[in-house]
Amino acid sequence: MKNIRMASPLYILREECARDLDAVLCRLSDLGFAGIEFLGFFGHSAEEVRQMLDRYHLQALGNHVPYAELTAD
Repeated sequence: MKNIRMASPLYILREECARDLDAVLCRLSDLGFAGIEFLGFFGHSAEEVRQMLDRYHLQALGNHVPYAELTAD
């Protein structure tokens, strides 16, 4: 049987992420999640987020982006 990797949508943790994204990612990693579906970067740069993901061995699997923002940029 193939291993099933679990990912967490950060939408359900958006208030906690706004307070401390690093701590949320650490906890999700500790719980066994392999990936994250972002809802923006909560004020962090892409480089900072990449460092956090690497630190906790997580993968970015998606990012919720408003349609207007997606088509404009």
